[in-house]
Amino acid sequence: EGYKDLLSQCSIIIGMHPDEATDEILRAAKKYRKPFAMVPCCVFPTQFPQRRVVNEETGEATKVNFYEDLVKYVKQYPLETDIHEDSLDFEGRNTVLYSFHQNKELRS
Repeated sequence: EGYKDLLSQCSIIIGMHPDEATDEILRAAKKYRKPFAMVPCCVFPTQFPQRRVVNEETGEATKVNFYEDLVKYVKQYPLETDIHEDSLDFEGRNTVLYSFHQNKELRS
C-alpha cells in the first residue's frame, strides 16, 4: 500500500523472475487496472501453500508445486483481461506472461 502513488501512475508493472512478488504483481495489476509482464521463476510451494491451479477437465484444484503449475496459476488469475504466454529468446526460465490492459472495453 506504500506504493499506491507509484502504482497508480505507472504504465505497466514488470517482474523479471519476481519469485515472492508474483502474487503482489497480479494483485496490483488487478487493483490499479494496469497491464503487466512477468517472467516467473521460483515456485516456493511451502511459502505459498494457498496457491492453487484448477484442472480444466475435472475442476479439481491442486497445490502449486512445480514451475508448470506456477505458469498455469498466473494464467488462471482472475483478471478482467486475458493473460497471454510467450517465450523470450534466452536460455533458462524464459516464459513471459502478460496482459495488455485491465479493461477489455478500452482495448481495440
